Amino acid sequence: MIGFETEEEFLKTRKATIGGSDINTIRGKSRMNTRYRLFNYKKSNTTKESNKFMDAGNMLEEPIRERFYNNRGLKEKLFTRNSKDAILYASHPSFPYVVVHPDDIFNDIMLLEIKTTQKYVTQANIEAIVLEDYYDQWNFTLGVLLDNDPQRFSEHGFIIVFSRGVDYYEVPVRFNRELYQECLEEAIKFKELMDNNTPPELSDGDLDEVYTLSSDTNTILTDEMKIRFNRLCRLIRIEKKLLKEKEELVFYFKR
Repeated sequence: MIGFETEEEFLKTRKATIGGSDINTIRGKSRMNTRYRLFNYKKSNTTKESNKFMDAGNMLEEPIRERFYNNRGLKEKLFTRNSKDAILYASHPSFPYVVVHPDDIFNDIMLLEIKTTQKYVTQANIEAIVLEDYYDQWNFTLGVLLDNDPQRFSEHGFIIVFSRGVDYYEVPVRFNRELYQECLEEAIKFKELMDNNTPPELSDGDLDEVYTLSSDTNTILTDEMKIRFNRLCRLIRIEKKLLKEKEELVFYFKR
């Protein structure tokens, strides 16, 4: 694994490559992002990638990591991505644009993924949440590490979830080679879209993004996207009109 000397260097490389945190979006599983939004972010000039939830997650990552080690009677961390010396990463041996950033490697062999969430997490739903939201990223990151050094890393690890600043869960997970290969193929295809300057197909969740970026000359909109965008706008106008008529009708009968 290699280290970035500065946060800016880390963000520039992360923006130009495909990482574990992109996989859910690329596979259409993210509730917070879409393939089209990710494409435009990767192609834009900005390196800013932050919001209050991400900032809070970054601040909590270190104490969460310490709790994991303390639970095992260990005071010294053997690895930390956010060390003062460097932010560590690993690139795929055959596809150098696939780059992953481990949260932690426990005992120098076991991958940990640390997640914070505002979801209401319980023992009853923690495994389902991990499988839906976090497992693909952990599995993809480990797959890249194993392709680099199959003898070093364990196929077992943990996803640590810290919910609403209160509840702490350690979920043991195991590597799935078949899923990793599927994710790697989709990552390669997405990079080909970036290289060919061909945006992904719009989804319904892209309306606000297209509306916001439509005046930006750096945003790529195909004719098909423009047609779909205009159709969605018309549907919204119709919905607003129907809502207004409904409100007027309710007001009329209340008089």
